Amino acid sequence: MRASNKIIYILGISTLLVVLAIVLPLLNSIQKSSQELASQKKELILYSQQGSDLESTIEKYNSFKSDLTKIDNSFIDKSFPVEFKRFLEGVVPVSEGKLKTSAAKEEAENTLSFNVAFTGSFQNLLRFIDKLENSPYFIEVVNLNSRQSGAGPSTEITANLELTVLAK
Repeated sequence: MRASNKIIYILGISTLLVVLAIVLPLLNSIQKSSQELASQKKELILYSQQGSDLESTIEKYNSFKSDLTKIDNSFIDKSFPVEFKRFLEGVVPVSEGKLKTSAAKEEAENTLSFNVAFTGSFQNLLRFIDKLENSPYFIEVVNLNSRQSGAGPSTEITANLELTVLAK
């Protein structure tokens, strides 16, 4: 082989080695960058989905906000049940009967018990119980005892009701 051919082969091989030494690291860095880009795209899609889920949750919360307020107001304040007692006294107009409520006592962790003495006609007692059932509070009539007041054909009755009310 001639010297010029040897030089060409040596130059060709050395050029090839230099190109491989430069190109291979570049190819590796391109591959890593591609993987990072794919990973970032996945994260972006995930964040976008989470953002839309958050917006959807906020919209649902805003649509249910009034209902949640109504539900929260359906529980009486355990430490200050005066508002509930006012409600009970406001349910029975003076012309329909008389109402006396006793002090509340705590039955369980989230309930209060009230004793209510009602005096009036039987129809007015039924109206009173109906108003309790349709009230904004979670009320359960646990016990109801009634008797006719006085002797004779009187239409007035006396009733004792034990109520259990959910509290917060």
